[in-house]
Amino acid sequence: MNQNNKCCTTEKTKAGRGLFSGILYGLLPHSFCLTFALFSILGAITATAFLKNILLIPNFFNISYSICIYLFK
Repeated sequence: MNQNNKCCTTEKTKAGRGLFSGILYGLLPHSFCLTFALFSILGAITATAFLKNILLIPNFFNISYSICIYLFK
């Protein structure tokens, strides 16, 4: 009989079963989700940096609400 059957190998001799391979196969399918989350966080930080001065105006929301009511009667 042939002793080199592929079905009879142990887990230690199979290639690609290491920690790096597991991390790669775990992160690769979720790469789009991870990039979406990253860009969402970066977008929120950037938007607040630009809009911080506008949002800190006293009565800004009351004024914007009044403008919306006036325009959309």
